[in-house]
Amino acid sequence: AIVTALWGITVVVLWLTTANPAVLSRPQITRADFIITATRPDPDKKILKVEKVWRGHLETAEVTISNLDKPTPVKMPAGETFIVPLSRARNGLKITTLREQQERTPPLVYRATPEAILELQKLLTELDLPAKQG
Repeated sequence: AIVTALWGITVVVLWLTTANPAVLSRPQITRADFIITATRPDPDKKILKVEKVWRGHLETAEVTISNLDKPTPVKMPAGETFIVPLSRARNGLKITTLREQQERTPPLVYRATPEAILELQKLLTELDLPAKQG
């Protein structure tokens, strides 16, 4: 019983100390015309409130995203900040998707944790991506 308890404690400690690092999609970040951090004030609307523009030039505090709820809704709880790679679309902006993504899979967005922001900064520096002007 003591060995089992120690094993359980060890597993929990390992789990807590080796938290999964944020993993951003390099191809998605490379392909994006704009990269923003944003919140979704109303989960029933396709509008994001822009907190910061990391790449590109957007002069708006809110953006409407055409694929925020299609083909599969993107899970962005209200009040949480996300890293959102965006591309130009016929009808405005959309979350950048990759050809190999399944149609039933929601477009990828990332919780804007300190680790994810650091990874984004490193990725933008590594890739030496020019600021795309919009």
